[in-house]
Amino acid sequence: VLSSANHEVRSGFELRVAALLADITAASAARRAAIVSSGGGAVLDWLLESVVRGATQAEAARALAHLVADPWVAPAVLGRPHAVPCLLQFIFSYQPTPDKKVMADLTFGVLFSDCFALSD
Repeated sequence: VLSSANHEVRSGFELRVAALLADITAASAARRAAIVSSGGGAVLDWLLESVVRGATQAEAARALAHLVADPWVAPAVLGRPHAVPCLLQFIFSYQPTPDKKVMADLTFGVLFSDCFALSD
């Protein structure tokens, strides 16, 4: 029972951390740059791991969407080991519930808006 309770506390804490990081990355370019450089990339690695698992998935995706949409920090994000496979795994495995569908559509749109932009 104690192990289960510890897991629930950890999951709740990780969800709050992912949500905080998503809010920080939404705030400004300077904060996005700070997140990218934090811990020598450990924060980015945690977000990338979180986007493919469990309760933190949606919030980690929101944070990563802000980071990938920023042309100043996107190369550092996508340059992390396993970044592209993690993002692709999220995109192809994420099954949004009806109330998360809008978030998934926005995340996909932000992640790939530049990829599908028409050039003049």
